Amino acid sequence: MKKILALTLVLCMALASLPVLAETDLTGTWYLVLTGITCGTFELNADGTSVASFGSGEDLQTRNGTWSAEGEAVSLTFDEESLPLIFNGTNLVLSVDGTAKGEDLLKFSREPGEVSPDEVTAFLSSGALPEGKTKEDMEAAVAQVGLLFMTAVEDAVVEKTYGGTWYLDLVGINCGTFELNSDGTCVATTMADKKLEGTWVAEDDALILTIGEQSLLLAYDGEDLQFFGADDPENLASLLKFTREAGVTADELKAYTADGTVPEGKTKDQMEAVVTQMGLLVLIAGAIY
Repeated sequence: MKKILALTLVLCMALASLPVLAETDLTGTWYLVLTGITCGTFELNADGTSVASFGSGEDLQTRNGTWSAEGEAVSLTFDEESLPLIFNGTNLVLSVDGTAKGEDLLKFSREPGEVSPDEVTAFLSSGALPEGKTKEDMEAAVAQVGLLFMTAVEDAVVEKTYGGTWYLDLVGINCGTFELNSDGTCVATTMADKKLEGTWVAEDDALILTIGEQSLLLAYDGEDLQFFGADDPENLASLLKFTREAGVTADELKAYTADGTVPEGKTKDQMEAVVTQMGLLVLIAGAIY
C-alpha cells in the first residue's frame, strides 16, 4: 500500500511539472478575406464583444456584436445572426455541420488579404494598379470574385433583375445591344453589327460586365445600369448608361438630321431632344479636349 501511495505521489508530481498547453488566444484583430480581397476587419475582445469594420474613410461602417469559443468551435453574432466558424490552427473558417468549408474562398485571417476593395474598384474604374501588384494580379482577383458571384447568385434573382436585353445608351442613342444570359454569358452587338462575347456577374445592386479584356463595374439604380461612380449629372460618364429601352439608332439620327424623317415609335420632340443632347455632348467634349 505504501509503495502504491508513493508511486501515486511521484506520478502527481511528475504531471504537475509538465508544461501546460495554453488555450489559443483568439482575441485581437482578424481580417475577413474573400478570394484574397480584404472585405472587413473584426476585433474580438476578451470580454466577448466584437466590432466589425467595413469600408474606409467616409464610407467606413462599424457593427457591434459578440463572439464565443468552445474548443475549436467559434461563433460570431451580429444583428442577432450567428455565424459558426472553426479554428483550424491558423484561420477561422466557415463551419457547416461541424466541418470546415470554403477555406479557399472565405476565411478570417490574422493577415490582411492581398488587395482591398478600394484597390479593386480603382482598378476596374481606371486601371490603377496597387503598389507591388501587376495587371495580371488584379485581373485574377476580379476573376475570382466574379466566379464566386456567378455561383452564388440565385437564378431567380439573376433572371428577374438583370437577365435579358440591355441597350448601351449615349444621350438617347443606341450604341450597342447586350444580351445577358442566365448562365453568366453575354453577347454584345455593336452599331456595326459586330458580335462580341463576354461574361457578367452580379451581387445585389452591383454588376461586373466583361467583354474581351475589358471589365466594367456597373451600379443598378432600380431601372438602369450606370457606370460606377457616375451619379453626378454634370459628370460626362452619367450620359452613358445601360437601359431596357432601345434608343435612337445612328442611322435614324442621320436620317432625321438629313431630311427630318422621324423613326417609327418616336416623336419629333424626342428626336429634337436627342439632337440637343448630342450637340451638348460635342460641346463638352470639345471643351475638355
